[in-house]
Amino acid sequence: MNTIRDYIEQIFKTVPLTKETLQLKTDMLANMEDKYLALKEEGASEHEAIGVVIAEFGNVDELLEEMGIGHSSSGDDLPSFQVMEQEDLSNYLMIKGKAGMNIGLGILSCLTGLGSLLLLRGQFNLRGIPLYAGLLFAIVLIALGVGLFIVEGMRLSDTTHYHKPFVLRDEDKNWLEENRQLYKRSYSFSIVAGVTLCILSFSPLFLSIILQSPRFSVLAGVGMMAIMAGLGVLFFVYSGNYWNAFTVLLSNGKPMETIHEDLMIHKRKERAQHIIEQIYWPIIVIAYFILSYVFNGWGWTWLIFVVGGLLEEVIENLFVNKRA
Repeated sequence: MNTIRDYIEQIFKTVPLTKETLQLKTDMLANMEDKYLALKEEGASEHEAIGVVIAEFGNVDELLEEMGIGHSSSGDDLPSFQVMEQEDLSNYLMIKGKAGMNIGLGILSCLTGLGSLLLLRGQFNLRGIPLYAGLLFAIVLIALGVGLFIVEGMRLSDTTHYHKPFVLRDEDKNWLEENRQLYKRSYSFSIVAGVTLCILSFSPLFLSIILQSPRFSVLAGVGMMAIMAGLGVLFFVYSGNYWNAFTVLLSNGKPMETIHEDLMIHKRKERAQHIIEQIYWPIIVIAYFILSYVFNGWGWTWLIFVVGGLLEEVIENLFVNKRA
């Protein structure tokens, strides 16, 4: 099946992507896959089915000529945008959901390692070998959490193409909106559960302070608070990450008619952000130190950062609204 997809992608590699050619590409792929599956059900091998499908496919150039569309002489002349289908959208949702779960587990692991050490130290006043064993256990959990952060960070770095405008067809947009609506109840429950756990996490600390009992020390209360807070953060991070995936896809998914302008706006935003990060803020920092030394105004020169933050959005809008 992937061979057929690769074949279609190769054929349309030098074809200017428009609403018509996108529909033609989608229809051809669907027809070829249906034919492939029918041949497989009749007992044909994979190679035989692929060969027959490609042989019966016909000459795409003739269809393009009938539509008045020619091939581009160079791949550089083609618009640099992608078309995301349901399979691509589902893949991004899966990656973000898994990343949210693992990052949340990483935070829980780190807080559990720290919290368990404080809890044991506060309750049992560990010394010697037991203390070192508890410290080793905490280090292992923290290392596990950091490892999860690194793995998921690397995985998410491969999804940058979802964070710029891409073509999203109406049926796929409707599919996304329906699934987001279905997830809304779970998202609300996770937020409520996370908030509840984070609020309740203070109760062991308050209880230890109020009781002032040697059986339940303040240090043990802090340890229990860290573990409960970690559980609450897990709910926040997982549900927030998955919900954010819908937001990213729906905000970056554009109709074919506006994709060129949307890409130009995105490029101008990137250029503005680069200038702000590499030039604008370093100048602000340098100006802060110069003004502070020259006028000895350490008590008020920090306001330059407030003004700089307010002007940042104005500068970005100037670049974004600038005509290409």
